[in-house]
This record gives sequence, C-alpha cells and structure tokens, in this order.
Amino acid sequence: MKKRTLSELQAREEKVIENLKIERQNLQIVQNRKNALTKNAITRRLCNHGRLLEYFLPPDKYTDGQMLLILEELFEDSKTREMMKEFEEIDCDVSYMKSIFH
Repeated sequence: MKKRTLSELQAREEKVIENLKIERQNLQIVQNRKNALTKNAITRRLCNHGRLLEYFLPPDKYTDGQMLLILEELFEDSKTREMMKEFEEIDCDVSYMKSIFH
C-alpha cells in the first residue's frame, strides 16, 4: 500500500466530504420527487372519486349537507357494507370509468 502524505489525505478527505454533500442533496431531491408523486397520486384519486360522486350525485342538484345525509344513509346499510367487501376483491377494469368521463 502506497504511503500518502498528510496533504494528500486531507485532499482526499475534502473530496469525500464534498461527494457526500452532493449525494445527500441528490437524496433530498429524490425524496422530494417521491413526495410530489405521492401527493399527485392522492390528488388524482380524490379527483376521480369526486367525479364519480358527481356523476351519481350532481352538485347542482344536492347541497353538501344533502350529499352527506345520502352517503351516511347508504354506508350505514348492512347490504352496502357487504357489497363493498365483495368489491374489494374485484380487480375492476378502469375502461368503464374512462367511458363515463372521456
């Protein structure tokens, strides 16, 4: 193994520290991008669910309070809960949803 001088070791240390700083910045960029993509996916899902609700419960026909009462009534029903459990197991094709909204 080659013996290095103190100045060579210090230069190497500075280079490693600089590379570490760059990699930490890169990691932060990747984490920020991941968070942004997650937020975008959540927003897209909420918008799609909102469109579905508005398809069946047009906002110009029902107030927010009326929609809340309707949804509470629907989801308190045991048949609805059973049906929802069955739907959880179905891999639904989104082409039906696309046909409604596009």
